[in-house]
This record gives sequence, C-alpha cells and structure tokens, in this order.
Amino acid sequence: MAQKDAHAHSWLMERRYFSLVIVLAFVILSAATFLICRQHYITNKEHILKEDREAANLLSLILDQRLKRIVAVMESYSHRPLLLQAVTDKDIEKAKVHLISLANSDPGIDILIITDREGTLWTAYPERPEALGMNLAHREWYKGVSKEWKPDISDAALRIVREKDLAIQISVPFFDEKQEVIGILVNTERTVGLSKFFKQEPVDPGASISVADRKGQIIYSDRYDYYQKEIRPYPFQSGMEKAMAAKKHTFAVDDPALAGGTRYISFAPVGNIGWTVFVGRDNSSILLSGLRGYVQATAIAFLLFLSIALFLA
Repeated sequence: MAQKDAHAHSWLMERRYFSLVIVLAFVILSAATFLICRQHYITNKEHILKEDREAANLLSLILDQRLKRIVAVMESYSHRPLLLQAVTDKDIEKAKVHLISLANSDPGIDILIITDREGTLWTAYPERPEALGMNLAHREWYKGVSKEWKPDISDAALRIVREKDLAIQISVPFFDEKQEVIGILVNTERTVGLSKFFKQEPVDPGASISVADRKGQIIYSDRYDYYQKEIRPYPFQSGMEKAMAAKKHTFAVDDPALAGGTRYISFAPVGNIGWTVFVGRDNSSILLSGLRGYVQATAIAFLLFLSIALFLA
C-alpha cells in the first residue's frame, strides 16, 4: 500500500503531470465560473426587466390618473352656470374669472382658451391678443373633441404662440340646457411640464423613460431632449408593435446610439387614450448591476484554484 501511494506521489511530482493537473483544474474552475456567472446574469436580467415592466405599468397608471383628474376638473368648470352664461354671451371678462380660477387649480396648465362651436377663439388666459378671432378647426384637438363631442386628449402638437414648443391639448365641450354644444374649453399643457411630473416618480437610475402618443410621436423623454422643440417619432415603435403581436411587454433592439449594443425596452399603455410609456435600459447597465455576483464567483473560483495548487504542491 505504501509503495502504491509513493508511486502516485512520484507520478504527480513529475513536472509534466503536475502542470497538466493544474491546467485541468484551471479549465474546470473557469468553465464552472463562467456557467455560474452566465446563470447569474440571466436571473438578474429577468429580475430587472420584470421591475422595468412594473415601473412602466405604474407610470402609465399614474399618468392616466393625472390626465383623468385634469379632465374631471375641466368638466366641472364646463358645468358651472355662470361660466355657461358667459360662454353663451361670449362675455370675455366674466369668462376670464373662471379661467383664472381653473389655471390656479393646476400648476401644469399653461394656456386656457375658449372657442365657439366652430372653433373660433374668443378668449384666453393668459391673454393671447394675437390669436383672438383665429379659427382653429383645422387643429387636431378640434377634430378630436368634435368627433363625438366628448372630452379629448390630443397627440403632440407644436404651439402656435409664444415659445412654439411641443404641447398637448385637453378639450372639453360646453353644453347648454338643450344639450347643444355652445363652445369648447381647451387646456394646453407644454410637454416640458411632464418632466417635473416624472422626476417626482422614483425609477431605477439605469433606466430611461419615454412617452409616445397614438401616432408614436415622443411626448416626453429623459433620453431624447430634442422632443421639446420638434415632433419626432419614438425610434423603437416598430419593436413594440412586434412585441405586442407576440403578446410580450419587453423587447430587445440594437440601439445605434450604443454602437449597435442591445437595449431592452418594457412598455405599458396609458389608459385607453392610445399613449404608451416606455422604460428602457441598455445591456451594460444589466451587466454592471450584477457585478458584485460576478466578482464573488470569480473570487471563490480563484481561492479554490489556489487551494488545489497549494494542496498539490
């Protein structure tokens, strides 16, 4: 027995076999470490993307509730008897009292206007003398609200006055006692105001938020700042359509801004108005989020390799 152990010890001590055992141990531990890190990455990615989907759903719900609240407040004003009388008489001064009150109720309101049934503007707050008498029936908000004479939230549009930046219009019709339309109350909200709204909502620092309207145009984004001055399409709208066809709520795309790197995008619809909230992140942020696990697995593998080498030595 002693001779057998001595023979095995002699075999291991030969340089070529000793080196072979060390290399074999290194390869096995390296492969095991790679598989462990890969599984950690897959598990971590699934967890993060699930959180992104939850964030998209939460943000869409909060945004939908905010828009519904604005519509509800505007509808309550449209039923005020004194305001209805002012609209019937086209009394600018009396109508302005209510517009000021409505504007003070919500800091997100930028401009309030009232038009007649045909879309001709006759009063506004803050005052817009250059726009008085202008017919706005060609505007999207008018086409939306006059379609069924119900409250309407428009897609992105360029404002016609002042900064002429991107905005949305929320429109509510006025009805008289006979339920005939006698005017339209329109609230214009600049999309830059949405940035304050979204900054109040906690989102993972590695994620970006974008909101697109029914046409796929960017209404808000913390990644694409050009949306504030021009109407631009959300670059990955087609990816969302393919994901919806596959009944998925997260899709992967090759992002040109990342030199072809992968970007994962989760999305959720905003109520029934046709808008969409996108929460995206690049693959590098997922890799970095799991860095601690990769380091731990590598350190353990190195210590095992070192222990084997010392044991053999």
